[in-house]
Amino acid sequence: MYMQDFFITENHLVLRRIFLSLDAYSLRASKLVHSSWYLFIRDYIYKSPSCRKELSLILEYQWIKAKPELSSFTSPKPIFHLDADTSNVICGMDSGQIEIRNAHSLMLEKTLGSRNHNCYTRVSMNSQYVASGFFNCTLSLWKRNDDYKLADEIQMRHSIFGIKITEGCNIVISMVDGNVETYTVSEESKLIQKWIFNSSSPRLLNNFDCDDERVFCGTSNGIVNVWDLSNGNNVFSKSISDKILQTFVAGKRGIALLKGGMSASRVQVWNLENGEILKDFSTERIRSCSLYANRFVILTPERFSVLNVNDLSRGFQENPCYPYQLRKNSWTCCKVLKDRLIIFGSDTHICILNFWKGSEVYSSESSKEGGHDNSPLKFVKKLYIC
Repeated sequence: MYMQDFFITENHLVLRRIFLSLDAYSLRASKLVHSSWYLFIRDYIYKSPSCRKELSLILEYQWIKAKPELSSFTSPKPIFHLDADTSNVICGMDSGQIEIRNAHSLMLEKTLGSRNHNCYTRVSMNSQYVASGFFNCTLSLWKRNDDYKLADEIQMRHSIFGIKITEGCNIVISMVDGNVETYTVSEESKLIQKWIFNSSSPRLLNNFDCDDERVFCGTSNGIVNVWDLSNGNNVFSKSISDKILQTFVAGKRGIALLKGGMSASRVQVWNLENGEILKDFSTERIRSCSLYANRFVILTPERFSVLNVNDLSRGFQENPCYPYQLRKNSWTCCKVLKDRLIIFGSDTHICILNFWKGSEVYSSESSKEGGHDNSPLKFVKKLYIC
């Protein structure tokens, strides 16, 4: 079983895990589960929504303390999507509601919206707002500094597939028809439509990432698009031969994971100004990846490698800067935040590494492999939510 989706704040790990029942629809979806989270969700929900079970778990820890503090919560309803910062954990529920939880106690502070069975809520937040997108074609904006009051709501033409709100209050959403729509927030906290971008690939949009300047997305039939959020122009559109699984915006550069074999095995770095491919790396089978600032980390079954996006000539560095050797075939997920690299194993092993030195700080097992704590980091509880 593999962890599929999780978020990291300075003090929390928020994880989701998906289990598939063995019917024709979920078997087909399972082939995509390591390749494309978005295709998996679309295929699974549209074809067989009733057979999904989820594992949701939140771990609280402190970076400095010798004995990390752990906590968890159980929700009576399945969690479809998550976002988090150092103040709150935002849970988008299958029921169409949104749960606001305290990021330290994990206690439920507020529930937003009304129940709408199998509505599947996607959420994103910045310091001012929570933006939510629903499979019932509703885009909602909630004001964080006004007790999460509903500020505005718009009915869309299609179901919302993905959503992200930037710190500059640009809201980018992808639709199930393959288009990308952008909104901005007025001084009166109202949603104002900005641009509609046509991906030229209906129902094939895999992934997008954005900042306050541009949107970078790729499709499963190999179309790469970059749009300028200031004027709505298409900066470039290119067709390549590979299936694009994930995209990341890293300043003026973009990173695309490409399909090779059963999962991603190539990484390309793009110049987002002109579409030039600055570097094309072949790698081992990528199980997980994470971007923080200018550092891009990929995790393979046996090791992790780090790419400095601003120094491509050095390539992915394993040694001597990052010499920590991972156990063979046991690693499935990674996330980097500031000076820590968090790695998850398929055997529920969790390892937190000093990102700059490669030394182990905490481990879910004993300290015999280099951990500094006799009371290791470990799961408090596994929560099966049907």
